[in-house]
Amino acid sequence: MTILVREEKKQDYRRVEEITRLAFSYPGRIERGGIGCPYEHWMVNELRRRDGILPLSLVAIKKNDETEELIGHIICSKAEVRTDNGAIPVLNMGPIGVLPEYQRRGVGKALILAMIENAKKLGYGAILFFGRPEYYPQFGFMEASEFGVADAEGYNYPSFMGMELIPGYLKGAEGGRFFESDIYNDELNREQVKAFDEQFLREERGRKMKQLFCVDLKDYEKNWPHSKRPSVRGIIWKDNKLAMVHSKKYDYYKFPGGGIEGEEAHEATLIREVKEETGLTVIPETSREYGYVLRLQKSDYLENTVFEQENFYYTCEVSEETGMQKLDDYEADEGFTLEFVTPEEAIRTNRNCHCTEWDKAMVERETRVLEGLKGKNYAD
Repeated sequence: MTILVREEKKQDYRRVEEITRLAFSYPGRIERGGIGCPYEHWMVNELRRRDGILPLSLVAIKKNDETEELIGHIICSKAEVRTDNGAIPVLNMGPIGVLPEYQRRGVGKALILAMIENAKKLGYGAILFFGRPEYYPQFGFMEASEFGVADAEGYNYPSFMGMELIPGYLKGAEGGRFFESDIYNDELNREQVKAFDEQFLREERGRKMKQLFCVDLKDYEKNWPHSKRPSVRGIIWKDNKLAMVHSKKYDYYKFPGGGIEGEEAHEATLIREVKEETGLTVIPETSREYGYVLRLQKSDYLENTVFEQENFYYTCEVSEETGMQKLDDYEADEGFTLEFVTPEEAIRTNRNCHCTEWDKAMVERETRVLEGLKGKNYAD
């Protein structure tokens, strides 16, 4: 098995969190956490926002001739040893997560060795962390007591370990105490982690919603990389008509919705996009999964790249009042307007629209979803 280690990219974020959750979902950790799930996937997510060191957030890739699979991750964070003479900055290591089926196969070792090498190149002086004392000495870690450093409470034990990356770096740390980010404090973060995991699982269910169909133009090479742009769209019925966005410029209808921003939840995207494109306010508790459509075609802005878009459709209700639209420049240029039409009306218009070549796959996607809604209403 060939393992490639590289820096984490934004498109890796969700998969890294999924892997981390799986890696730490063993009985002892679940029991210790007391909330029915591990904390580490939340830790990774939060470390990207604060205290984490992104150049030391690394992923392990299983590489075959034609495919690559993300199978592990490691991240380091800011920490310090506080002494009477001031604070000495150090690294804290972890969480380290490897897919269960790839554990004990050298993936964690590859991640740790790459992290140590990168940390040295970046000029960090030492690593202190809590881990398994029977495993980590092979990398050069030793008990932190060898450097005269105790944990934040003043204690030492075999699982509290350290390593100097610069010889003599911890010489002035004797008698000091180690302080890590409060992200690692289970008790402090219990409610936050619980809420995060609930949302995490809701999104997972969204990602696993039934696929309605796939629009694949096959105008690309199989070995091209994919640029992903997941989106959420609303199916909103009112008096047996659908709330649709009408492009006045190109004369087509689309469901209100758009791209997921960063790590935004599906529900949040649905509410934001419907509000921006139509002025309608989604009632959150009414949203229900309908299905998703995969769109694949040659990217119009990245050379030799496949544009991959998962479109997650949710039925939902909206409040009575209609506010102001908040359109992007291209949406305003197309003259996006809220209109309530029957599926049949929208289908007829779309079949005769004069949209751009790039948008033909999008219009085809919306038209086929409309075909499936003919003769239905929200109550169905």
